[in-house]
Formats: sequence, structure tokens, C-alpha cells
Amino acid sequence: MKKTNILIFLTLFILSACTEDEQESNEVIFKVSLTEAKDYSATVTITHNGTNRNCYYGFWVSGSKDDIQGEINKYLSKADKSKILSSLKNQRKKVVSLSGLKPTSEFTYIVFGINEDGELYGVPDAVEFKTTERQWSAVINENWAIKYLGDALYNNGYYSKFKVNVNKISTDHYFVFECDIDTYNTFTNEEDFIGYAIEEFKKEHIGDDENEQDFWLLEDFLAIESIYYYHYLDPNDYIAYAIGVNPDGSPSGLYVKSEPFSVKEYKATKGFDNLLSNEWKITNNEDVTYNNIRFEKLKVNQSLLMYGWGNHPFPIVVNYNQNSRNITIPTQLVKENAEFIIDGTTVVGDLYMQGWYMNIKDELDLTSKSSDLNLAKGKFIEEADAYGFYTTIKITYPAFGVEQSIGGITYVLHSNDGSRTILGRSYIEFPFAMIKM
Repeated sequence: MKKTNILIFLTLFILSACTEDEQESNEVIFKVSLTEAKDYSATVTITHNGTNRNCYYGFWVSGSKDDIQGEINKYLSKADKSKILSSLKNQRKKVVSLSGLKPTSEFTYIVFGINEDGELYGVPDAVEFKTTERQWSAVINENWAIKYLGDALYNNGYYSKFKVNVNKISTDHYFVFECDIDTYNTFTNEEDFIGYAIEEFKKEHIGDDENEQDFWLLEDFLAIESIYYYHYLDPNDYIAYAIGVNPDGSPSGLYVKSEPFSVKEYKATKGFDNLLSNEWKITNNEDVTYNNIRFEKLKVNQSLLMYGWGNHPFPIVVNYNQNSRNITIPTQLVKENAEFIIDGTTVVGDLYMQGWYMNIKDELDLTSKSSDLNLAKGKFIEEADAYGFYTTIKITYPAFGVEQSIGGITYVLHSNDGSRTILGRSYIEFPFAMIKM
């Protein structure tokens, strides 16, 4: 492996690990305040007195709550720990958008410190707030109709196809939203569902950090006679809505809904089938080669299991873009309670795929195991029918304006005693290629 020796103070911006030994010696105190409450949504501002290496998580509950720690314990006992650890925030000031709320109702938002190993720390905080009244009512727009037409090939990939018909006299703007039937059935009235749909649609397009005003300028809000939509939906039962918005971005209350419909599994695209039906090998300029790489379908045209990395038996998840045919390898938990023989001793722990790089001490170091990073990007090279892998993840040294890319990716065993081991035969340096056997 090539080593980079940079004798400067190391500060990680992109790849912030949140480990207990890196926290400030003084207790980290979290604060949360209400920024704005609306009818179906709210925003809160989180701050803390630690550093950007202090991670935290937040959630909302209905009603007023006095026992903050009790609510945290209750939430963690029911929540998916892996999803929490992959969603940690670390900014010293963060504005967070909350959706799925109901009008004229009381809520409590709670924030608490948690490191990448799932250990709690610091002083949590909570803020109580009440949402506003709804300023509109749901009304069926007789000038609209929406229909599911099945799946169709679009831009090299398969998607669910919808058609919206609009009467020529209508100038009302709308967007299309699909919802699985189980979620849809949790709503008791159209107003609450439309409010939920607007916030979910907004979250998909702008996330937590963008300017909300930009959201209402999106071309997704249309008032044209008829249009086809192509959306990717997992196999399930659904219902689709056309939902009206006013020119100022507020809900108009107008809507029309489709008949319930079922999405079956899509056909595999040519590129996806190419990965499944061939054996591959991975190689780089350092003569590291993994033979007998094979793939199994995880989600058709979306993700696969790759077997053979480092010639170890545990598969990794690979994400697939059906339009570009590119693939990515993200940070991931590969295997819980994996067992290996290391230096003659049986070691049990959780096996992760992580990025590696050379740190300030010229020692091999690792990216965070809880970060949701696309560590390796595989670009499809059509003329060679092969993939070239590279990375865009960088370690930043801001004081000197220096940055370096991570060196490669590897299996890392985090044993139950707290140690971590890079498994032999599993690390590789960028760039590397995947070609057919």
C-alpha cells in the first residue's frame, strides 16, 4: 500500500468518527429549540458545546414528556439500531425538519448524544411545541385523473408508469405521490394524508438543509394537459395521488387518487443481468486479485450481493444504477458475530466494510463504520464490458488546505473485546478494475 505522511494536525470533516475516547473531557451538553411549527411539520435547531466529532440523534414523540431519559430508553428499545447509527449528526449547530405531524397537536422533540458504538453520553435535551391549525380542506378535483399503467422501460431502466390527465380548462398545479397501502391505511382522513404526502415529497427533494423556497420552484409542480411519470417502486400494493399546490407553495387541498394497484417485480435490465450471469475478477496495479467474484440478486435493478471479496465467504451489498449501469460499494455491516482464526486464536465480532487511509502518524486508519458513505464507485466501461473503481471520499486537513483521498477499502473485524482487525487478503488499493473471468 502506498503511504502518505502528512505531519499536520488531523481534522476530519467528511469522515467524522464518533468514538468515546475522542469526546471532550468536559461533559457535552445538548440543546434544542423550536425554530418554526406548522400544521403538518416543524423545524428545530440543535446545538451543543462539544466538537464536530460529537455525534447525536433526535426523535419526536406525541404529547408532553417529563422523563427525557425514560423516553430515550423506550425509543432505543424499539428502534432499529443500525438505522440510528447510520443517521447520526455531528454539526455543532443543525436545523432539522420534522414531518408526519398533525395539526393543533402537542409534540416533544428529544436530542441525545450517542457514539458510533451505540453508547450514550452527554446531557440530553427536549423541546415541547404545538402545531398550528390547518388552513385548507381536501377537495376532489374533477378536472384531474391519475392511473397506474404498469411497468415500462425508461432511460435504460424499468420503472412504474403513471398517466395524469388534466382537463384543458384546469390551471391548478399538482405533483404525483405514491404510498404503500399499509401506510395509507394509517390515515383516517384525506387532509392528514395530503399533509403527510407534502412533507414526504419535500423531504425527498430538499432534505433538511436546503432552502424551502427553492423547493416550490421545482418543475415537479405542473398544470399541463397530460403527462407520464416513471417512478421506481418496490414490489408492494400502492395508491397514487395527484396533490394540488398553490402558486405560493401552500397546499391547495385539491387532489385526485388512483385505484389501488400492485407493483410486481420488474424485469432485469441487460446490465443487471450481465452482472448476474457472469463470473468476474477484481484486480489492481499492485497485483491484488480476487477471482471467482459472483453476484446474486438482492433487489432487481437496484442492488446485489457480491461474493468473493478478499476470497472470504461473506458477501457485501453492492448498489446498482440501472440507468448508467454504474455500481457502488457503501460502508456496511457485513456479518454480525463473525468468527475468524487470528494468530491461532478464535476471534468473534462484527465484520464491516470500511475505507482505509494513512493517518498523521503514517499508520493505517479507518473511516467511520457508522457513516453512510459510498466508499467505492464502479464506472461501467462499455467498450471493455468492465468496471473501473475509484473513490471521491477525502480526508481533509483544513488548517493547511490539504486533502487526500482514502487509499482503498477492506473488511474490518470489530471484535467483542473492543479491538479491530483488518483481515488479511481483504484490502485493496484504488484504482482497481472488475473484469470478466
